[in-house]
Formats: sequence, structure tokens, C-alpha cells
Amino acid sequence: MKNKIKYYFYRILANFTFGKTKDKLILKKNKYKSLLDKKNNAISSLTNNTTINTLIESKLNNVDENILIDALKKYYFQGEWTITNGVYFLDTEDGKKDLYDHLYGRLNEFSKTILPWLNSIKQLDSTEILEIGCGTGSSTVGLAKMGAKVTAIDYAKNSIEVAKIRCNLYQVGNVDIKLLNALDAKSTFNKKFDFVIFFDSLEHMTYKERLQIIRDAYDLIKSDGVIVVTGCPNRLWYFDHHTSHSHFFNWLNDDLAIDYAKYTNRLFFNTNKNFIEHDEKAVEGLYRWGRGVSFHEFVVALDGIDKIKVISSMQNFLGYPDSEYKLLLKKLGPQGIHEAFYNDSLYIALKK
Repeated sequence: MKNKIKYYFYRILANFTFGKTKDKLILKKNKYKSLLDKKNNAISSLTNNTTINTLIESKLNNVDENILIDALKKYYFQGEWTITNGVYFLDTEDGKKDLYDHLYGRLNEFSKTILPWLNSIKQLDSTEILEIGCGTGSSTVGLAKMGAKVTAIDYAKNSIEVAKIRCNLYQVGNVDIKLLNALDAKSTFNKKFDFVIFFDSLEHMTYKERLQIIRDAYDLIKSDGVIVVTGCPNRLWYFDHHTSHSHFFNWLNDDLAIDYAKYTNRLFFNTNKNFIEHDEKAVEGLYRWGRGVSFHEFVVALDGIDKIKVISSMQNFLGYPDSEYKLLLKKLGPQGIHEAFYNDSLYIALKK
């Protein structure tokens, strides 16, 4: 039995890492094209909401757009992000894509996928939401436009400045944006929330921070409240699409990951000066860039697999097809772990 499992493991890794024959690739492409067409049709029906449709592909007027671009350049794209190999980053193709992503791309994608998913779990209108890791405010605008009362926090001052400007330009008043470390949220807020949402933020926390904030989140939600994790790279996945853009990077221990960073293809990450020495600063820097998360943190934080109560995942909601690698993880994983923990990225909703 063990030899059979090893056979499937190496066969599937070979398929993903080195590719298949042309005929098999064509068959696989056609199979997934059919499934993805179904997924896109599902998204179209799910976004049959006037507010969501207004947000999708929405743009500011020219004056307001330039104000937001100037804010992004002034506060977000500064410091080490400005120059690479003597070239201004925003003048490169990658830089232009990144700027557009922060300008409109994130809000558009959020409106197509995450908003319908969240709204299916609990109607967002009039809900009270604690958004942990609001960044430059794209998701904040989306939630507020849906009628939610949003308390948005982030520990990065420059991101907060952009978020405030963005919310003002989109004329959303039901938002309270605070410069706050998530670890201080429990002691700061004297109320409970309908949602506590980690927007692409849990992966940027150290191991001890993750355990504390997961536990705190359960104390911050109402009895029927929901904890949501989005955009979090899965430690179990064979490719790190988030930080290093390299195979098996999330499987490496911290010391090896720090040494290997310079051999990756990720711009700025592979030249990070903090990785020269193996000290606390280097380890923290590695996590601030982003390290994979898996079900293990939740088991430890909540003291048992049986305490993890997943009610939904975005991939299942939108009808994403299971890859062969996910099927392998489901087959080899322990009993009691929800399949949402086997996607390439974690988009998970949990209840008490």
C-alpha cells in the first residue's frame, strides 16, 4: 500500500513539475476548459447583484484616478520598490501591472469572486466587519459598498494612508480605518463582529502571531459570527506562487528558505539585504514577505482538529475544479481535515 501511494505521489509531482505529453495536455486542457466555463457561468449568475456589478470594472473619473495613482506612488510604491537595476520599477512591465492591480485589479477581482462568496454566507448589508490587513483599501471599498459597517486595520502606515484616500474617492462613509497591529485588536475593540476577515494577511504573521490572532478572532466574533481567511498560500502546495515564485519553497525550514531566497525569481525578494544574516530580523523579514499556512496552525491554536469548523470555501462555492495534486493531498491527508485546506490558497470561512 505504501509503495502504491509513493508511486502516485511521484507520478503526480512529475506531471505538475515536468509536464505531460502533448496529447495528454490537450485532453486535460479541454477537460478543465469545460469545468472553468461552468465556473465562469456560475460567477455570472452569482454576481446578479446591482452593487457588485457596479463595482466590477468600475473606474474613477480622470481627476480622482490621478489622485489615487499619486497616492499609491507616494505612499505604497516607495523605498526599495522604486528602483531595480537602475530602472524605476513602475516603468517596467511588472511595475505597470502591479500599479494597475492596486488601482483597479484587486477591487474588480474581489467583486467577482470574494464578495459573492461572503454574501452567500451572510448578507453583508448592515453587518459589522473587522477587516484585518486592509492594505490600500480595495477590499474595504467593496465591503462598504455592499452596506457593511467596516472597521479596517493594518499595521502599515503607508497602506493606511492610501486606504483612507481610496475610501474618500469612492465616497464610502461607513468605514473606520485604523493604524493598528492585529495583535492589539482584542484589547482595542469592546464589541463583537459578524465577520472577522483576514484579507491576505495571515501569511505575513510569524508563527506565534498566527496562533494568538486565530484565538483572538474567535473571541471577537458574535455567537453566529464567521471567521474568514482569504488569499493565504498553502504550506502544503508544491509551488509557492505568493512569495518566492519557486517550487517547494514553503516546504523549506526558515534557515534554508533564507539561504535559498537569492536563487528564486522573485524581484526584490531575491536581493533582500535582511537575508544576509540568520538572525531574528531575517526570520521576521521572511514572514513579512509571506510564508505558507496550513491546517496545522488552526489545530494548535484551537487545540484539536475537531475544533475546526469549516462552513465554506470560495473555491467550492465558485465551482473550481480539483487539480490532481489536490486530490492527492485529500487522499493522503488525515481524517477530519476539510478539503478547503488542500487548495493552493486558503479561502476559508469558519464558525465557532
